[in-house]
Amino acid sequence: MPATKGLSLTPGALAGLACMQRYRFLSIPQFAQIAHVTRRHAAEVLRHMEQRRIIGFFGYTSIPGQGKTPKVYFLTRRGYEWLINESDLPAETIGAFHDVHREFSWSPQMYHRLALLDCFIALEVALHSRPHLELIRTFLEYRRVKGSHVRKQLIM
Repeated sequence: MPATKGLSLTPGALAGLACMQRYRFLSIPQFAQIAHVTRRHAAEVLRHMEQRRIIGFFGYTSIPGQGKTPKVYFLTRRGYEWLINESDLPAETIGAFHDVHREFSWSPQMYHRLALLDCFIALEVALHSRPHLELIRTFLEYRRVKGSHVRKQLIM
C-alpha cells in the first residue's frame, strides 16, 4: 500500500512542497505563509505529511542557554516523486531532487539562511498578486572559487 494513498492536498500545500523542493527546507511559519494557512494548520499538515514519510525534519534540539532550534522540514525522495506525479508543475520547474542531511548542525549561518528564505518567500507571495511580473531564478547558495581560477576565467 503506497504511503500517499488517500492523501489530497490543497494548491497552497502543493505550492509549499514545491518551495520546499526549491529552497531545500522550510520552517512551519514559512510553509504557512506560502500555503496561505495559519501556523497551527500548517503544523498539522506538515505533521501529517511527515507521518506518511513525504517530508522529514531536522532541528528542534536544545541549545544550552538559548532554548530549542526551530523544526525545519525537507522533502524526502518519496515526497519528491509524489510531487512530480501529483502536481501540475512541469519537471523543469520542480528541478532535480536534492537530498538534505539530517546531521545539519545549528549555527548562526543556519539562522541567516532561514531569514533569507523569509525574504524569498515574501517576494514569491508578493508576485502572486502581480501576474505581469515573473521570478525567473533565485540564487540561494554560493560556492567559493579561488581567486586565481576566477582570473583565468576572466582572461579566457
